[in-house]
Amino acid sequence: MTRAASPEIFARITADNQPACYTVSPLQKPAVADPAAFTLAFTTLDDDLTDLWATRILPVLPGAGITLGEKSYGVVTVETETTTDADLIQQHTLSAELPQRGLTLRFRTPVTFHSGGSQFPFPTPDLVFGGLLDRWNSLCDIQLHPDTRTFARECIRISRYRMESRRVDTGDSPYGVLTGGTGDCRYVVWRGDEYWQRVVHALAAFSRFAGVGARTSIGMGQVEVLPERG
Repeated sequence: MTRAASPEIFARITADNQPACYTVSPLQKPAVADPAAFTLAFTTLDDDLTDLWATRILPVLPGAGITLGEKSYGVVTVETETTTDADLIQQHTLSAELPQRGLTLRFRTPVTFHSGGSQFPFPTPDLVFGGLLDRWNSLCDIQLHPDTRTFARECIRISRYRMESRRVDTGDSPYGVLTGGTGDCRYVVWRGDEYWQRVVHALAAFSRFAGVGARTSIGMGQVEVLPERG
């Protein structure tokens, strides 16, 4: 097996109809005292792209600088987290612990979906988990059952939410100005067996790496899974 070169990787992952296999966050303020500090997160879901980051990019970032737009930033530290589809399946579908019926997603950056030929800025269960299912089955070796989408549409309800709409100006890109939703949304499985609940939790864990909805490669749809309240 030969390792793909950088131009080959770029051409493949940006090809038409290629599922989004990476995400990038906007600059965000961390919970530290330094007012000049920011964090920037990248995720990769392609083996060649992950290898490129791990072996050729991340090792040289500390102490170096990166330029975003017209501003330059120094890189102080790099933190990594890795998982696989097999790990997520093991953790969420093969665990002896019973799955919780509810889960809350925090949409840290605006989330929007392609639905009915237009943009839809609210994370309904079928759009969230159906979209994650499509991304999982397009990028992962272990395939999840396609009826997961039907289960999400018919058996998952939104129990509460606190969200607001935000507009995203993509500048000179062809996307124009997009509207997305940010905030917290709690989903609850109101009927259905334990297997489907486990699949939903696996997809929720996957969302941290895959993002949710459209335009995840420009920072939209960044998600955090919140712990359930006691």
